[in-house]
Amino acid sequence: MRRIISIAALACAALLMGQPAFADTAAISLGGGTMAPMGAPTNHGWQFKANHEMTVTSLGLWDDDDDGMDIEHPVGLWELDSGTLLTSGVISQGTTDPLIDHFRYVDVQDVVLVPGVDYVIGFFTGSSNQDRMVYAGPTDLVIDPAITYVQACYGGAPSLAIPGPTTTTTYCRFGPNFQYIPEPAALGLFLAAGLLLRRRG
Repeated sequence: MRRIISIAALACAALLMGQPAFADTAAISLGGGTMAPMGAPTNHGWQFKANHEMTVTSLGLWDDDDDGMDIEHPVGLWELDSGTLLTSGVISQGTTDPLIDHFRYVDVQDVVLVPGVDYVIGFFTGSSNQDRMVYAGPTDLVIDPAITYVQACYGGAPSLAIPGPTTTTTYCRFGPNFQYIPEPAALGLFLAAGLLLRRRG
């Protein structure tokens, strides 16, 4: 019982200090698949729904051979219905950005996603390059249960823009990715549960 209460207290302390009590989690992970070049100028990505509130902390992009990006690629996260760009960043050329499980990530302005809303994550390629995305047959694909994958999407544009949404494809476009932490309200609920157990004990 004391262990449960202690964990809840730590969660509360992290909440009060504005620090997440849980490590950032990737929306997807995969081992590879059929690769395709990132044609230019194009935007590629995928549509999804959040299954609970979460805070997106970083955006990422697949690094085919873990050897760095050939060119820089802007990445963004949009609300689908309004087309609003919620947050964005730039994956740098080379190996500047940290590599985590074959994706390079860049910190972005945090944004809270809510259940029942459709979102799109995508990236832009502005010139010819040697970078590739997973186009079909993704291997060891794991989609985090916090989200529901809907479909891949793409479109041509002169700069970073929401890919599609009217132009969709049956091929996957696993290039972009994101990391998130549970919304702090979840930590408050966890603390409340711990206090309730203490009273009952």
